Amino acid sequence: MVTREIPNCRHVVEIHCSADVNVVKCHAEVQKEWPLCKHITTAKCSDDVSKIPCKQPCNASLPDCGHKCKGTCGECRNGRIHIKCTESCKKILICGHECEEKCSKVCPPCLKLCETACGHSQCGNLSIKGERQKKVRKILDDKNSKKRGRTCGEPCPPCKEPCLNICEHRQCDLVCGDPCTVFPCSEPCEKLLECDPSKKGKNVEDPDYVPHLCIGICGDDCPKICKICDPKIFAAIKETFLGYEEEENARFVQLKDCKHMIEVQGLDQWIESLLPNPEENEAATEIVKINCPKCKTPIRRSKRYISLLNQRAIDIENIKQIIRGLTFEEKIAENEKFGKEVVEAFESIEQT
Repeated sequence: MVTREIPNCRHVVEIHCSADVNVVKCHAEVQKEWPLCKHITTAKCSDDVSKIPCKQPCNASLPDCGHKCKGTCGECRNGRIHIKCTESCKKILICGHECEEKCSKVCPPCLKLCETACGHSQCGNLSIKGERQKKVRKILDDKNSKKRGRTCGEPCPPCKEPCLNICEHRQCDLVCGDPCTVFPCSEPCEKLLECDPSKKGKNVEDPDYVPHLCIGICGDDCPKICKICDPKIFAAIKETFLGYEEEENARFVQLKDCKHMIEVQGLDQWIESLLPNPEENEAATEIVKINCPKCKTPIRRSKRYISLLNQRAIDIENIKQIIRGLTFEEKIAENEKFGKEVVEAFESIEQT
């Protein structure tokens, strides 16, 4: 063995005395630059890096989802074609739940229990927000439906009971699952709360009698606080948030989904601001999502906004058919079958 210098790179190697130093491959480690991406790597002196994929992390922001690419520069064709995203999707589906699939896959129908409910029944077999469980709208041809109820991705039957949007001032004459024919009532609620002294034997004629009146609006559920018994809580909700809280005649709605108490005039304006403009071309295809202005929790159950919620439920059912890839003929067949199932489902509810 002898020590020789390679003419092209000037590196020294040990080779057999008879070997041609001009054809020996140099194994010395050197810094090289990829010609396309200009990244620097450590490689053998004799390696042609243009024929080796670049191993530098891509780390580009993917155009479709914004996640950081987990591939290498070479795998992603120097940033021209990225590998599939491996992050969890976490997109918010039309039902309000997060998608649990991989980001690179098409979002499937939601598999979580449906949270759609009204005053009569519910779709999923799950007590909603700690409330007492209602009758479940089971799927008649599914043996397991009675145990689990419906998932978000399955067809959700609208309630066929009489609408609960009713008070002494007006009444909706449609069924519970249809958009209402009347506007929400704007009269103050005049109900006495359970803490009222008259319900504990106090004579209302006594000069020191002060009625404990509901702070809510007529036709809606009474907020679960009393301005006399709970002065600190009442003072907190009277602090200015949407602009009308400090008015003397301010009335409040307690949202069932998050329990926040919001002044009704400001909440009405907040909800209206979320609705699509009917003059815009895309307004007819936009799914209306209404949420709490304080915590952004989706509003799923509300007597006051039941008409909007019912219209949203109808729009979502149309989207579900598109997600499941039904043809026009299949949609017609499913709607006919679904209509029969709804009648039978609510007949079975009445019998339980």
